[in-house]
Amino acid sequence: TAVNGPNPNKLEYPIRELVAYLTLWSNIKSPNALGLGTMKTSSDLWSHLEKEFMVVSKSSRKRKEDALHNCRYTGGGITGNGGYAEKIRALYKDATDTGATISDEQLITLFVDSFPRSPEWLPILAGLADESNFNVTANRLSGTAQLRTREPLRPPHRNRR
Repeated sequence: TAVNGPNPNKLEYPIRELVAYLTLWSNIKSPNALGLGTMKTSSDLWSHLEKEFMVVSKSSRKRKEDALHNCRYTGGGITGNGGYAEKIRALYKDATDTGATISDEQLITLFVDSFPRSPEWLPILAGLADESNFNVTANRLSGTAQLRTREPLRPPHRNRR
């Protein structure tokens, strides 16, 4: 059987099992302190580690969801490096990584709702009600922000004599 074959024969299995077990065991800082000394197979060891370290608490998930829900746009860039859209995406990833179920539509709604309900923003926010693409939403809001911060064009000054 090939070294990386998924189905070792009966003679190879004990060797592969031992390699898997020792690989897991050697990557744990203090296995006996974690109560892992009684594990007989690599599968037992792996199952125990998954139960111990992969479980996310409900309070952790709730904190991540709340951080996303409470995020508000206060100014600055919307798109690009370090922009507000990037911040929202990072909070979204944190929340979904802890088990939150937030659809793309919900993310867009949270993003749009995080902008101020001021006269400058209301026209563009109302126009985004049916948008289903986060990038399009972010770019349209970014364009509005850029237009708002730009000074009005003035006619060229002419010297009159």
